[in-house]
Amino acid sequence: MTEPVGKEAHLIRVAFHEAGHAVASVQLHRPFKYVTNQPSGDSQGHMMGWRTGKWFRPDIEITSRVRTLIDAEVSVLLAGAIAERRFTGRSNHVGAKSDYDVALNLASYIGGSERQSKAYVKWRHTFAEDLIESRWNLVEAVARALAKQKRMTFDDVRNLVFPQPKFQR
Repeated sequence: MTEPVGKEAHLIRVAFHEAGHAVASVQLHRPFKYVTNQPSGDSQGHMMGWRTGKWFRPDIEITSRVRTLIDAEVSVLLAGAIAERRFTGRSNHVGAKSDYDVALNLASYIGGSERQSKAYVKWRHTFAEDLIESRWNLVEAVARALAKQKRMTFDDVRNLVFPQPKFQR
C-alpha cells in the first residue's frame, strides 16, 4: 500500500487530530454535536461542542461541577495535538494554537497566576497524553472512520469506542 500524499495526507493528519479530541470527549463524558476533518473558515477541521449551561460561570465561582468540566475540557482541547503528534511524529504548533489558547484561558480560572495556569495546563497535558496513549487503537479507528465519512456525531464515535452488543432474538 502506498502512503497518501498531498491533500489526502493532510486530511488524514487532520482526521487524527480531530479523532484525538473526539475520543477524549467520549472518554471524559463531554458530548459534542459532530467532529469533521473538513476545512471551515480558518480551521482545517473542528469539533462542534454543545453550549454549557447557565451554571457554568467560572468567573464567579468554581464549584466542583465547574472544575470537573474545566478539567475535562482542557484535556479534550489538548488531546487533538497529542494524537496528531503521535501519528505524524512531529508537533503542529500552528494547527494547535487555538486549542492551546482556549485551554490556557480556561486554566486561568483554576490557577491564579500565569505560572499556575501554565502548570495546570502541563498537568492536564500529561493526563491527555496518557489517555491518548492508552486508547491509541480507538483514536486510529475513529481517525480511519472520519477520513472516510468526513463527519461523525458523538453517537457515531461512542459506538466505535464502546460498541453495543448485538442481541439475537
